[in-house]
Amino acid sequence: MPDLVDAVALTLRASGLIASRRSAADADEIMLAIDAPHMWLARAAEAASLKKALKDGALRSFVVARSEAFDGFAERTQFFTSKEKIQLLIDALECLLPGTDAARVASVPWSPSMPMVATLRKESLLLAEFPFHDDDALAALENAWLTRHLESRQPIDAVHEYYGAEIAFYFAWLEEYTRWLTVPAALGAVVFALTQTMPSAAQIGILVFAAFITLWGTCFLEAWKRRSAVLAYHWNVHEHEASEAARFQYTGELVTNPLTGAHERHFPWAARAARYAITIPVTVAAVIFAILVMLTSFAAEDALRGSHWTVRLIPLGLYGVFVPLFNMAYRKLAVVLNDYENHRTETQYKDSMIIKLASVQFVNCYVSLFYAAFVVRDLDRLTTQLTSLLFTSQILFGTLEVLTPAATKLYALWSSAKDLGSDHAPRIVSKARAEYGMPPYASVYDDYLEMVIQFGYITLFAAVLPLAPLLAFANNVVEIRADAYKLVGTSRRPVPVTVSDIGVWWTLLQVLSVGSVLTNVALVGFTSHGIAALTPTWSHAAQLGLLVAAEHALLALKYLLSVTIPNRPEWLEMRIQAEHARNRAFAADAAAAASRPIPQHDHAD
Repeated sequence: MPDLVDAVALTLRASGLIASRRSAADADEIMLAIDAPHMWLARAAEAASLKKALKDGALRSFVVARSEAFDGFAERTQFFTSKEKIQLLIDALECLLPGTDAARVASVPWSPSMPMVATLRKESLLLAEFPFHDDDALAALENAWLTRHLESRQPIDAVHEYYGAEIAFYFAWLEEYTRWLTVPAALGAVVFALTQTMPSAAQIGILVFAAFITLWGTCFLEAWKRRSAVLAYHWNVHEHEASEAARFQYTGELVTNPLTGAHERHFPWAARAARYAITIPVTVAAVIFAILVMLTSFAAEDALRGSHWTVRLIPLGLYGVFVPLFNMAYRKLAVVLNDYENHRTETQYKDSMIIKLASVQFVNCYVSLFYAAFVVRDLDRLTTQLTSLLFTSQILFGTLEVLTPAATKLYALWSSAKDLGSDHAPRIVSKARAEYGMPPYASVYDDYLEMVIQFGYITLFAAVLPLAPLLAFANNVVEIRADAYKLVGTSRRPVPVTVSDIGVWWTLLQVLSVGSVLTNVALVGFTSHGIAALTPTWSHAAQLGLLVAAEHALLALKYLLSVTIPNRPEWLEMRIQAEHARNRAFAADAAAAASRPIPQHDHAD
């Protein structure tokens, strides 16, 4: 009877993959190196409808039977990029069921319907799974990204080619966001200077700056939408969501697709709505609970302000214990709720999870600011908190974000150096151990969350801290390089993920942008240097009417900007329409050829 590693290797080989067992004599871990032959990749590419370039330059879904028509297929080592190879391999491994060889290992509770890798993860038998870094490609990317990009734009295409669309979109968005911060940073610095030298003029300046920021947010988001569309087309991922395969975990009744004739799983909308009727109230209740606990802590802290300092620390200490425990419990709850919702695609699943998790993080980051602004109406406290969050906290967390994985990598390199000095460890084992010692790059979620929350700081409270865009700009210049270094210099190579845009993060940014109108109008109405200072002889009703009119006008302008700025450049729209026309013609020709009767030849003469 084979042991577990041999049984897994036999199952992989039976599916057409190359699997070799490797280990070092002085190590307890066993490595299973997996590769794929060229024709296996070709068949997997056909099954995945991977688009490749024909010899005439047109992109078509790869078909093995017409492989000679695709540019570079004869050059076996170069036709599929390393990113494509990794994606095809991972997709196959995630769906591979345990075969008869694996089933012979009775110590593992195999399920015939659960993929082999999922079972190994569930039973904690798989320590890690990751693709190797391509040392030459990584060195070239590091040189272009970390050394030279200060003089020009980031090498976004190279980032996409090595890491995939999800990570490339994040860095492209962060670059665009940072570039768009330059104007509000300069204007905010001028307004801040006025508050220090000419307070009377600063009153007008703050109003103009707050209105500018609310409209700037919409212009930035619409500009990003256009650039995102160009990048998606350039990377050939603009139709990814329309053709995205269903998750293995997706359940539903099998129905026949009337267009393709294929059997697909279908989950009725009524059943999904019934599940949402459970998950949405539970999520909202959890968020409200977090808000109430935070407000209670703040109220207790204010009530004990005159007490001994040790007594004043009690609410803060209790809340400090509550937050990590609640976040941990809520994350587990969010996974359960998200699984229960039965999302069809990975994109839908991730977007729903992001909304659930980001909602609580928004509470953690924004409620204290709203409390200072609108409950106790202490603008000095609000300004101090904002400055701390934008300056001290981001620098501190950014430093830890880089130093922690860097220290882990140094230890991994030291361990690898010991292996290289030993005759017991083959080179591939040493490389595997070195990269295994690096921290995994889990996802772009934390990086996006940090920047989206920052976007909220500078837009929601523009009327209080005009310097916020300048502080954010300075932070982001460093953040781009820190995130790039963390990814290139200290992390394992993540599995490339295909996406067509930044997903639901754009929606969250839009919510913050719309909310900025309400918060800034309210701040202008409540502050001493706001509307009351400019209209001292007006009645409260007239001042309130002016605020409501300003809020309506700003929302109307934001709406007009969003509908008048096209989502795609005109040239891109024309190219996509032409591409769709060619695809329809290609499909019609193929259907006509398939239905055309084969002529019968008379050989009787």
